[in-house]
Amino acid sequence: LPLGDYLLLLVIFFTIAGVGFLPGIGLGLLAICLMFVAKFSGTSVVRQEVSGENQRSNIDRSAPQRRALHEHGGQILILQLHNYLFFGTASQILQKIRDRAVDPGRPKLRYVLLDCRLVTGIDSSAGMSLARLQQLAEAMGFLTVYASISEAMLQRLFQGDLARARNGRMQTFPDLDHALEWIEDRILEERDLGKSSSRLSVYKQ
Repeated sequence: LPLGDYLLLLVIFFTIAGVGFLPGIGLGLLAICLMFVAKFSGTSVVRQEVSGENQRSNIDRSAPQRRALHEHGGQILILQLHNYLFFGTASQILQKIRDRAVDPGRPKLRYVLLDCRLVTGIDSSAGMSLARLQQLAEAMGFLTVYASISEAMLQRLFQGDLARARNGRMQTFPDLDHALEWIEDRILEERDLGKSSSRLSVYKQ
């Protein structure tokens, strides 16, 4: 056994011997929960971090539109998430976004896109951290966009207050490409460059 597990067994054994069976089992369960939180809180749930300069939607756009998106793509932060989200790992996401938002060497953050396609599950406690993300978005003037997240996960995140969240600074889309398309269209419309409606044939295939 690993040293930590071996020591835990000894603690449980002496607790059972000295206090009783149920206190020993209770102490063991508590210790295992704390070990789980400590272990997985140190595991990053952000698989990839890119900006709109490096990743675009699969839309066929004109040369002026491409130039505008390249110029302003740094305003978009894209985080591809994976694994299981609970309060220990969701706080990592919040801290990463906060660090990017206050970075003086980067363009002003206007869009945060969270790709949840590889997320295996969400604990309701993660909603507390992501609720603070919505507060941060309102305070710092950026929009939060969720891609590939199920309705059930959204309900758990916002604990039934999903309508209020959607009326705030939050949008949801069925996949990453449509989310990026929506963000890019907003950037282009602000610069009177319109929007393109044709998708590349490779995406249709």
